[in-house]
Amino acid sequence: MLSMKTALLAVKARLQALRKREDGATAVEFALVALPFFGLVFAILELAIFFFASRYLEDAVFNMSRKILTQRVNPASACSAVTTEIANMFGGWLDPAKVVVSFSAPASFAAGGG
Repeated sequence: MLSMKTALLAVKARLQALRKREDGATAVEFALVALPFFGLVFAILELAIFFFASRYLEDAVFNMSRKILTQRVNPASACSAVTTEIANMFGGWLDPAKVVVSFSAPASFAAGGG
């Protein structure tokens, strides 16, 4: 029975020694915090790219609608002109072949669109 008691005391002493050591505490804390932190950083970057693309698409549509309304672009070729404008504005960020453009020209520009 005495040997069992000394074994338990030895285990207890080792556990207390481990509790006092803080050698890897920083690494463990970093491992716990790193995944949510980097996830948040990448989510912010993804959201920024989304707003960038959204804003440039709005600008391309606005510019082309103004050009069509002032008759600087033929309404018959408006869809290809919008795709070309998007390709020029985005460079390599967006594949213009994946952009779907639909256009319905009014009977006359004097009638107004809306």
